Amino acid sequence: MDNKTNLSNWIQVGIRWIANFRRAIESGLKREGIVEIALYGTGETALLLIRLLSDIGVKIEGIYHENPEVERFGGYPVRSLKDAKKEIPMLIASSQDISKLALLKSRIASLGVKCFDLSSLCSDGISCWLKVYDLLPPEFGRIILESQPEKYWDEYGLRWARKAHRNIHSLEDGSQGAVVSREIIRLKPTSILEVGCGAARMLQPVRKFVDRDVFVAGVDMSDKLLAVASKLLLDTHLVRADMTVGLPFQSKSFDLIYIVAVLQHLSPSFLEDVMKEFIRVSRGFVMHFEYRWPGARGTTYDHDLKKWYIDRGFLVTSLNADSCNCFPDEPDRMQFFYADISSTAGQAYKRGINSNSKE
Repeated sequence: MDNKTNLSNWIQVGIRWIANFRRAIESGLKREGIVEIALYGTGETALLLIRLLSDIGVKIEGIYHENPEVERFGGYPVRSLKDAKKEIPMLIASSQDISKLALLKSRIASLGVKCFDLSSLCSDGISCWLKVYDLLPPEFGRIILESQPEKYWDEYGLRWARKAHRNIHSLEDGSQGAVVSREIIRLKPTSILEVGCGAARMLQPVRKFVDRDVFVAGVDMSDKLLAVASKLLLDTHLVRADMTVGLPFQSKSFDLIYIVAVLQHLSPSFLEDVMKEFIRVSRGFVMHFEYRWPGARGTTYDHDLKKWYIDRGFLVTSLNADSCNCFPDEPDRMQFFYADISSTAGQAYKRGINSNSKE
């Protein structure tokens, strides 16, 4: 079965899933007598629920989050959870694991707000496979990502960029962009490349906070995301390229290359060649901000990047993600570090890369 046929089959699965999901939500709301509801979350599930609730005719009172990082989402203002109205029930639209979901439900209940998660709302005769927090079954996202990555990032990446992009005014604001920028500045590079820059969520604060005479460039495979980035960064070199094919730069072109939440979406079959490209193009450091995803499904993969460098003889320095670590209770999942490409360590591996270079 070719990719086109396989993709068509999964699209049909997705269409049926959404139809069943809508019926499950409608049945649960009717059972509970809910005509107005608040939503917790600013992810793909919340986006789907906004559309479904609108179609069903249920009023959305507002969107809430414990730590709001965006002012609006899906056409609604995003409010702090502490401002939730006690008289309006709340539906959690968040991809939390079971233990974290229980804690979140407890916090919402402590505010005097009646709370539902999708499983409890859809529990009336609904198959277990519908009780998931992804937009579609995980395999659906993976088949699109692997068969048509440009289209995946043009659509999913653009939606994520609109949701997650924020203006960063200080290196001390605790956001991911500020934390990454701060660590980059400490290494004092004169040239910087972001691989997988997307719509400049990271590249914009980096360009803002590093010295103006530092050369800054970004690479991404999505034309749509680069179009957004180009409007935000008029003085930054942006290039369309697929890192799995190769980076369009000569060896040792940049003092520092950094990658944020990109390789966790990269199939293991590409990892070795992509990492070799990072090492080839850097003359100083390669910095990573990624997460481990044990038992990964859908559009995430589990890579132990620190071990990859250490096994090849490179020196690795761990960095502090501060408050922007999404999994503070699971420190082993955090992969924020840089590898020193310029030191004598790892030179045997580098010589092998350079001898095989097609330049």
